[in-house]
Amino acid sequence: MNEKFDDTVHCIYLHGFASSPQSSKASFFAKKLQDLGQSVDVPDLNGPDFENMTLSSQLQILDSCLNRVPKEKPVVLFGSSMGGLIATLNVQTSPQVKAIVLFAPGFGLGNRLDGLVGAANYKTWAQDGHTTVFHYAFNCEKKLSYEFAIDAQKYETANLRIKVPALVFHGSNDEVVPVSASKTFHKLNPDFVELHVLDSDHQLVEPLSEMWDLTTLFLIKHGFVSGKSQPGAR
Repeated sequence: MNEKFDDTVHCIYLHGFASSPQSSKASFFAKKLQDLGQSVDVPDLNGPDFENMTLSSQLQILDSCLNRVPKEKPVVLFGSSMGGLIATLNVQTSPQVKAIVLFAPGFGLGNRLDGLVGAANYKTWAQDGHTTVFHYAFNCEKKLSYEFAIDAQKYETANLRIKVPALVFHGSNDEVVPVSASKTFHKLNPDFVELHVLDSDHQLVEPLSEMWDLTTLFLIKHGFVSGKSQPGAR
């Protein structure tokens, strides 16, 4: 392997909604980064527990993770789906984060809450104070408080602007977060966002190797990885 990670950089991977640090993409990218000699944090964002989780609680978990990183050490955030949204919200106020890598980021969440829990469930979510969502990590239905929806309205998630390099992957067949959301993000931030639309769905499992090759080139381009790189040389 010719690539070598700059050991002054710290990486944090943020998993998606109703997922966990053991998700396929989290495991894949953590292993690849570790192969480059980099330690990687993959915090559990289901906090304080899934039922009472909100965007605010997830941002607090990320803040706690960042607080454990020496201030002089730059951070690269990786985020999948809602984790990608959390990464982008965080970079608005965190000078320590120098780049973000996003996988089908959940932009425009406030306009898609009915799709998140299902249109039928959404109608009774506010009335009952909770709904149930299939959680992939637990492989069962889990309760989710309506506080999640209330809290989500506090954040602008559709027209986000950034001032750090961003690599964005989105599936052309994504039925969860429309690819148009990432295209809008790219249009709003043309000097910072590199967008790759791939022939995949929201999970982006099939193009993992392709995404890693492009991620390696992105990290080299912005000085986070040194050494020669050959796409496809894994």
